[in-house]
Amino acid sequence: MELRMARNAEYGVNNFQTALSAVDFVISDTANLPTVGPLMKPEPVPLPGTSVFGVETGDTFTASAARISECGLPPRMRAANSLMAYSAFDYEITANLDKNSTGRGQTGVVQGFLQLGPKC
Repeated sequence: MELRMARNAEYGVNNFQTALSAVDFVISDTANLPTVGPLMKPEPVPLPGTSVFGVETGDTFTASAARISECGLPPRMRAANSLMAYSAFDYEITANLDKNSTGRGQTGVVQGFLQLGPKC
């Protein structure tokens, strides 16, 4: 019983780290972030082959990105600084990994992302 509990804890940590890797993949390329369309609507992001993330046949691994706001002020705008020349764009990145078919559980990760861009 203790070995099974330890194995389940290890699966949980591995799944969480894999899901975080997918979030990092989405953020690493701005082409993955939606620039038009409705706000708060998740757009699917294609992930590279399963061998990159160690996902096995029968497992489900998805990622998406959603715009949270159109065009906002960058953080720390109370003082005059060079940030005044930029706008902030908020995103929500989601990654879901389901390994229930192989008995290894499932994990979901949601992370916010703030990108600076040209002034709107």
